[in-house]
Amino acid sequence: MELELLKQKIEMLMSCGVKPDHILRDMNVLFRAKEVIEGRLEFIKKCGIERVMPWMIKCDDQVLCRSIEIRNQRGTEQNKTLELLTGRLNWHGQTANSMFMKNKFLQKLDYDTTSQLLDELLRIFSPDDITANIGLLSHSVAHVKIRVAELTTLNKSHGISPQLLNMSDIKFKQFLKRVKNN
Repeated sequence: MELELLKQKIEMLMSCGVKPDHILRDMNVLFRAKEVIEGRLEFIKKCGIERVMPWMIKCDDQVLCRSIEIRNQRGTEQNKTLELLTGRLNWHGQTANSMFMKNKFLQKLDYDTTSQLLDELLRIFSPDDITANIGLLSHSVAHVKIRVAELTTLNKSHGISPQLLNMSDIKFKQFLKRVKNN
């Protein structure tokens, strides 16, 4: 491979956002024909992918198309989940976006599961309580139901706080022992 052609390929990749260390880790991408690299980078740009990786140039068309399809589905799912959280927790656009960016686990939430979880949490807490204790959304519906059932059977006068649902299993068991002993 001649040096000038190699430089052109590297510059082409870097101009499309491929980081130099990614090229170094996957140098096989440089063995592709210049036209193939150009064509694939053009296709990737048209698909709206911002973070280009060397494997995207090397892989089969079917693999790349499936990857793009999955990315688009994930993006649609995130938007639906963000709209759900915004509507149910009375968030405004700026608040929703900042919460979504600050708490990365929110980006991985499934729409249907989040909807069920919010139904359960909103029976107990206000939207402001959930927002203040955003970690509540990282629990499963079953976890919330079990904790709430244990706390309601334990003592009717003892309120259920978001912190009790967020406790680790060990600390929660210790809390239950303390309350039962009193």
